[in-house]
Amino acid sequence: MKITKKGFTFATLIISALVIGSVIINFSNPNSWIGTCVELGISNGEPLVIDLIAIKLTFGLTLNVGVAHIVMLIIAIIVYPFIAKNIDS
Repeated sequence: MKITKKGFTFATLIISALVIGSVIINFSNPNSWIGTCVELGISNGEPLVIDLIAIKLTFGLTLNVGVAHIVMLIIAIIVYPFIAKNIDS
């Protein structure tokens, strides 16, 4: 699988948007609309534990989705075509 410059740029924009969204959420008031977060996961709070006597397996997946994350992702998707047209494939 070949990684192109445009694909790398898109992945970088998405990761940057999520990081900037997290920074916005951390510095905003938790009671404001921009700082609102919802925790989504397989089992909210406690991971799934399977005890097989010799091995104990723990599975868990939790996503914290906030308004700032969604706003920054939308901005990154809108900005991407303008950045991508200046990149040589």
